[in-house]
Amino acid sequence: MSKENDIYKILENELYNNKFKDGQKYYSENQIMTKFNINRLTSRNVFKKLEKANFIKSKKAVGYFVNIKNFWNKGGSWNKKTSGNRESKVYFSEEKLDDFFVNKFNLNPNNFVSYIKIRINNGVVHSYSQIWINKQLVGELDLVKLNKSTLDLLKYKNEFDCSLNVIKMSNVVDKDFEIFKDINDKIIPTKYSVIQNNDFEFIQLSIERYVPSSFEHYFIQNL
Repeated sequence: MSKENDIYKILENELYNNKFKDGQKYYSENQIMTKFNINRLTSRNVFKKLEKANFIKSKKAVGYFVNIKNFWNKGGSWNKKTSGNRESKVYFSEEKLDDFFVNKFNLNPNNFVSYIKIRINNGVVHSYSQIWINKQLVGELDLVKLNKSTLDLLKYKNEFDCSLNVIKMSNVVDKDFEIFKDINDKIIPTKYSVIQNNDFEFIQLSIERYVPSSFEHYFIQNL
């Protein structure tokens, strides 16, 4: 992983760990240059990433400020999104790559391996994801590591270039009843997500389905 991404990760963790309050004055580019002993270009690139994720905003001739958390559009880990007794379960699936991704991006389903991740908060299923990983780019998948952090596993061999999240309302399907159990809704929030590397290759595609009452819309960029 590049130094730029390492620094971004450190600063991202600081924000998630509440080192800065909403609206508080943030570091300057010069401060980051000194703190990490980097040049101005690297510092500026890190700030661009933070701005793109809506963690911070800039005011001309004044500096950078921390954005209100509700405007952050970068997901972060399951542990950072929730409080209480959290757990997740993962298992491999035989589900073929969804037609939406195949047709939209002209992908070969045979290049992807699928698994399901169920997220549980305080004993209640919060959401579940049908995830497809590009096995040619990521290699052999480890369920233990996938359960701990899918993003960390993906970043081990790939540098992310961009991600795309699209939200839509979908009809309830049989698997929703199987996983959510007592669900009375006919339509539920669904998030379609794509992650690409620096070569614009597709690393991961996923469809996450939520119980409406637990849908954390403020962690998602609406497109």
